[in-house]
Amino acid sequence: MRNACRAAWISGLIGLVIQLISMPAVADYLVDRGDVLEISSSATPELRRRTAVSVDGKISLPLIGEISVAGLSLSELSLKVRDLLVANNIRNSDVTVEIVAYRPVYVDGAVANPGPYPYRPGLTVREVVALADAYDVMQLRNGRAEAGKLAVELANQTVRVARLQAAVAGKTEIDIKHLPPGSIAPINLPELVVVQTQQLKAEQEDYENEKSYLERMIKATREQISALDQAQQEEAREVDQLQKDAARTRELLQKGLVQVSRVEEQQRAISSAQGRLFDVMARATGAKKDLEMLNRQQQEEGYKRKISTLQKLDETLGQLATTRALLEATHEKLRYAGAAKPELKPELLRGDGQARHFVIVRKARDQLRQRIPADEDTSLLPGDTVEVSATTTAGALSTAPAAAGAPATAGARSQR
Repeated sequence: MRNACRAAWISGLIGLVIQLISMPAVADYLVDRGDVLEISSSATPELRRRTAVSVDGKISLPLIGEISVAGLSLSELSLKVRDLLVANNIRNSDVTVEIVAYRPVYVDGAVANPGPYPYRPGLTVREVVALADAYDVMQLRNGRAEAGKLAVELANQTVRVARLQAAVAGKTEIDIKHLPPGSIAPINLPELVVVQTQQLKAEQEDYENEKSYLERMIKATREQISALDQAQQEEAREVDQLQKDAARTRELLQKGLVQVSRVEEQQRAISSAQGRLFDVMARATGAKKDLEMLNRQQQEEGYKRKISTLQKLDETLGQLATTRALLEATHEKLRYAGAAKPELKPELLRGDGQARHFVIVRKARDQLRQRIPADEDTSLLPGDTVEVSATTTAGALSTAPAAAGAPATAGARSQR
């Protein structure tokens, strides 16, 4: 038990020592662009300020103004701030300078996502390269899911266009011979065609039922008009006959051969017959108006259906173009990430027979940039740039911004 505790204590101590060794020495650390500093003074509270070093290597402090800090150690910066306070007649000020956040490290070359990454003490080449290689899993899954969703939508819209085109042409079958090749490759085409064909036939059947109903109504209205016309003729003949009989009765009344009641009775019969005639005429006029409306409705039904189908076709073609563009954009993103077709960026994958080489570009105190060969366990300092190159059995891949395998030299002056 005692040996186990001692071994655990020694292991923890070794880990702590390794971590401390890998951290940049605070006293020797040189401030540079991107560092976030906190400067304070117990004698001058208004001096307290947390500020980032600007791209031109300067910071701005109360009571002092703008000063250059790039290339100074923390102790040098502390002395510089204290001297500037003294120059402003502020004496006995002990100045404390602390690093709140280190400037990032940079990864370039044969990685999925080159660029800056936050620095933390103990960061190694392996860890930062793993971050640069790690294309966001959720984003990748979402991209693939979105591509699948768009592919299904594109397939549905493509077959829907074929259905609407068949509807405009008055067909009951969908023509799939002229569908764009590969537009619905991931989808089961027969199933989509069956569903859209059923909808096409259902819509056609509904139209035919409506058309048949209007035809029956038109036929019945015509028959009604014909019967009313015949009834109107019969009523007109009866009115005419009653009027002739009434004229003869009036002649007989003048001769004294009939009574007045006989004439009055015939007048009542004439009025009744005329009432029936007017009723039949009104019903015939109404039926003719109904027939005209039904004929117009029958014509408009075909026009409305065709116009509605053309509008749906136009909308679906627009949606189809949009979906195709979105799907292509999604595929382009996936291809760029090496997800859809990894062979497009083989240097991003660690296959058999493939090795990576690392060079750390580090700025020294004299502002010269040194190129230092490294391996995955090499510790990094803030502001380092890790250049990654990949080689296979077929030769080197051109993925690093400079010849990563070149010997380390004190490189030319350059500013990030």
